[in-house]
Amino acid sequence: MTILNVNAEIEVKVIGETEELLEAIATHIQEQFPHNDNFIVLDDDTKEDYLVESQEDMLWAFNTSFVMQHLKEDIKADLNTFYAEQMENSLAKMQERMWEGANGLIKGITNWEEMIIEGASVDGYGHFLNGYDGNEYEFEFDGETYYIYFNN
Repeated sequence: MTILNVNAEIEVKVIGETEELLEAIATHIQEQFPHNDNFIVLDDDTKEDYLVESQEDMLWAFNTSFVMQHLKEDIKADLNTFYAEQMENSLAKMQERMWEGANGLIKGITNWEEMIIEGASVDGYGHFLNGYDGNEYEFEFDGETYYIYFNN
């Protein structure tokens, strides 16, 4: 499992990786991104879990119509077109007025982990994990791909 937090001093926290990999990533970051000083580096094994964990408190910020697409099946089954529109309008107002306070409700009525993962497949992982410029940067080392995101 690889999760790297890299800051200006290129201090790295890694679980179970080699010093050679750490040096390669630190060198790559210093060469490619000399003016940006705070990163997270993930591999394929950790990317999705980190995404879900990091976005769990941001459910309120998802587009309301996207949230409605991810309602739990028993809730969908109880809604006709009229009530679905009413629910969407009410949810939009709650998101607008409550912000983070709407997270619990959204978590309770949706398949929220799937919603986060689908959001990243639509908008890209960088949209969710890179608050600086929204990009995902790839780095290849020893046949493995690592993904670099700027942290704010």
